[in-house]
Amino acid sequence: MRKWILLLAICCSFSAFARSKKITLNECWNYGKNASIPPGRSPVFRFGDTENLSFEDCGRLSNPRDSNKFPPWRVYLRIEGKSYVYNADLISDQTLIIPSTESTQLLYEFEEGKNIQILAGDCTNKNDQEKCFAGRGLISQKLLDFKVVQFNYGMSIFQIHVWRTEKLKLAPSLRPVCLWNRDKSIDAEQTFYLDSYYDVNGMTKASVLPEATCYTDSGRNISEWECNLYGNAICTQPSSSTMLYVERNNRFYVRASVPFTYGTRTQLWHDILPFTNQIVLASQDLAVFPQIPEPKPKIDFGSGQSFAGCGPKSKQQPWLARLSRKDHSCEATLISSKVLVTAANCLFNSNGDKIEAVDLIIELGPNKENHSVSSVVVHPGYNHSTGGVKDDVALVILKEEVALAPICLWNSDYDLKEIAGRTGSVGKSEGLKVVSYAECYESNRHFFSRNLRPLENFCAAFPQNRSGACEGENRGGFVVENQDRFFLRGVATGQNCDPKLFTDLTYFVKWIVENTPDIVV
Repeated sequence: MRKWILLLAICCSFSAFARSKKITLNECWNYGKNASIPPGRSPVFRFGDTENLSFEDCGRLSNPRDSNKFPPWRVYLRIEGKSYVYNADLISDQTLIIPSTESTQLLYEFEEGKNIQILAGDCTNKNDQEKCFAGRGLISQKLLDFKVVQFNYGMSIFQIHVWRTEKLKLAPSLRPVCLWNRDKSIDAEQTFYLDSYYDVNGMTKASVLPEATCYTDSGRNISEWECNLYGNAICTQPSSSTMLYVERNNRFYVRASVPFTYGTRTQLWHDILPFTNQIVLASQDLAVFPQIPEPKPKIDFGSGQSFAGCGPKSKQQPWLARLSRKDHSCEATLISSKVLVTAANCLFNSNGDKIEAVDLIIELGPNKENHSVSSVVVHPGYNHSTGGVKDDVALVILKEEVALAPICLWNSDYDLKEIAGRTGSVGKSEGLKVVSYAECYESNRHFFSRNLRPLENFCAAFPQNRSGACEGENRGGFVVENQDRFFLRGVATGQNCDPKLFTDLTYFVKWIVENTPDIVV
């Protein structure tokens, strides 16, 4: 299946190039501004680390003064029994990246079950061509899988293939290159280099040219798909290279990839900075802090209360409910006279099937009153089959109204800074401290790189190393006292323990209100 997807992408890219109209340089800037390309923000790999490296001690040469040395991150892949090799770059001890121009055939062969050999590090017997190539030696580790990371620049398609491997043993001759960790600006401290393919003499310096020079080099009009790169490309002299590196403070970083030639004296490169997050998530072991989007507008409840009389101070917590099914139970929280909030994951059985309303049992309030369910509403963005935590929120609508006091929906500033450092409770577990996004990420970079979505989630740490989320309260609501009332701020999600990940309900208030018939704004 993936083979046909790759072929389709190549065909579409060629077809777009053939159809693209010609426009003038003066028009080109507007195309670049309108291209649907993510902003190239500075990625954060490690908080509190001044170097902010994507992998520990990456990008070092054996001799920092010898910039022409063959880079230790260069790895070759070869189909067993064939002589042709594919050049790849090591970005961790378990991850390789290859431009799509280099490895499409390799993907086909891998999916057909062919053995792909890895040549990396120093070769011990340089006369043995079966075990050596361009100074690299055959190693025993195997390729495990690959992911195709694809980006659309308007009418142009750019791909990087991310290969995952068995763990490699690093050495001075085998060391990952860094992913670029700053913004798009170019300064005097940066020196650019082109890769060297199979040349053991190493990398060659590159001259970065102004974009205006690049786009006017040929003296002709510019194609529309090329203009989609304007402002999002790096321009150098022509070469046969497939990777562009930058050296800063004696470390080397991947800066751009998959070039296409424009004109006779210049070459445009796809800047990979806007897509660092996708490359990291496709890797096996790297982590990057998720980017923080713009906050959603606050919902105005007028009186300040989402429901009249909600959230009274009460040790009995009348809004707490137990949602039971045949093979599992979890917490839910009453937010109006007949609607409860819970995690979407609670409404699926062990086989992955959505539970029907008639099969749910609700025990509500301190007296554990039984109530029938009229319907359930799962957030449309939730996908139970992926096992993820995105949009993990749902509503349970009762058949009859209840006389118990519901909890209030959050009505203060949505910014996490409003509650960071404050404590709340989940069910009977008290004293959970809300932590910053940075503290949450640093506690488990790999997990939170893939599951924390700022604004959509937040984290709270359990006191005295007691992880209540691991003791049964795995889908409870996070309650905070504010202005002498109790407010529901989040719902526990995911299988992690401490700090615990929560769905931040301020991100979903509009959807909650739209689907709660007895809350009016």
